[in-house]
Amino acid sequence: MEFLIKQTHGYWFNLPSELFSEALHPNSIASKAIAGWGDYRIEVMECEIAFSFESPGIQVIFGNDNIPEALAQQLIEEICQNITTLTGQRAEVIWLS
Repeated sequence: MEFLIKQTHGYWFNLPSELFSEALHPNSIASKAIAGWGDYRIEVMECEIAFSFESPGIQVIFGNDNIPEALAQQLIEEICQNITTLTGQRAEVIWLS
């Protein structure tokens, strides 16, 4: 699964790398930061989730199908809310695949 978290007004989030651990994680389920490609990566339920900052927003890629689609959407919405809370910038989630 692949999502895009993008600002509703503007292009870039004011989210420095020091805040990635606070913003780029779900609130309802345990996660841990792991090494790997992308700008930041976490593991949730044995699924690697990669975050990559791109021109249109933050691309989020789920590495396998261990997380059901409905739960993945919930987790992405939680992360989107974290970003909005930390930056004050409104965001939206776009389902890519």
